[in-house]
Amino acid sequence: MSHRLMKTLPAGMQRWSTKHGSENCGVGKTLCHWQLQADADCPRCGNPEDTTHVLRCADTEATSLWSAHMIELGSLLADLHTPLELHTAVLDRLQHWRQNIPFVVDPTWSPQLRATIQSQDTIGWKCFLEGLPTKLLSRYMDVYYSSQGFSFTGNSWLYKIQRRSHLMAWSLWEHRNTTLHDERRPRHKQALHFLHQSITHEYLQGRGTLPPSQHHFFRLCLIQLLSRHTHFKQSWLQNLHAARDREDRRRMLLTEDRSASALYLWMKTGRLRSLPNPP
Repeated sequence: MSHRLMKTLPAGMQRWSTKHGSENCGVGKTLCHWQLQADADCPRCGNPEDTTHVLRCADTEATSLWSAHMIELGSLLADLHTPLELHTAVLDRLQHWRQNIPFVVDPTWSPQLRATIQSQDTIGWKCFLEGLPTKLLSRYMDVYYSSQGFSFTGNSWLYKIQRRSHLMAWSLWEHRNTTLHDERRPRHKQALHFLHQSITHEYLQGRGTLPPSQHHFFRLCLIQLLSRHTHFKQSWLQNLHAARDREDRRRMLLTEDRSASALYLWMKTGRLRSLPNPP
C-alpha cells in the first residue's frame, strides 16, 4: 500500500489492509487455526476460505458486486485518459486472476506494456488490489502523458487507480461479513442452534459447586436467556465455563493442600486423620 494512499484511509481500513495483506484477518482458514471456528468454510459459497477466496468467491452476489466494481474501474481508466492497450490489459488481467485463468502475453502489446504487465504478474494481482502495484505502471503513464501533452503525472494516475481497486477489495470483504452475520443463512441458523443447545445443557446442570458470588448466572429463566442477543448469550456461556473452571481448580488445590498436610502429619506422628470434604 503506498504511503500516500494509506494516510487517506480510515483507521479501520488501514488495519484491514495490513491484516488482509498478511493473511492474518478473520477468514475461515485463520479462524479455524485460532480454534475460533470449527471449519474453514466460506459463509457465502461453503468452499475453504482464505484472503484470496474473499476476492475470488464465486457466490452470485459476490460476482455481481465484482462486476459492478469492474465497470466503475473501467470508467475511471477512461476518465484518466488511459491508453486503450493498458486499459484493456489491466481489466483483463484482473478478470483472469479472479477466475484463476492462466495469464498469456498478447502479441500485439508494445515492449513497454509487456514489461509493465509482466512485472505486475510477478508481484501478483491480488497484491495490486491490496495496494502493491508495480512502479512501471506510473512510469508507463508518465511517458504516455508526456507524449500526448497532458499535464497529468503517472503517480496521480496510479494513486486514483489504487484507491478505486482498494475500495473494490474492501467492498468484497464487507459483503462477506454481512453475509456471515445474516441470520437468514443456514450456517448462522446452525451455529445459533448449537449455541442454544450448549446454553440449555449448562443451565440444566444448575449452580453445582459454584460459590454464591457466581449464582448471578441463573438470575434469568432459561426462556429469557435464550431470547437475549447472540453476543449476550455467547458471553454468558463463555463466562459460565470460566467460572466453573475456576471453582474446579480451587477445589482441586484445596484438596491437594489438605492431602499434603495429612501426609506430613503421618510422617511426623504416624497417625492418620480423615479429610473433610472441600467446602
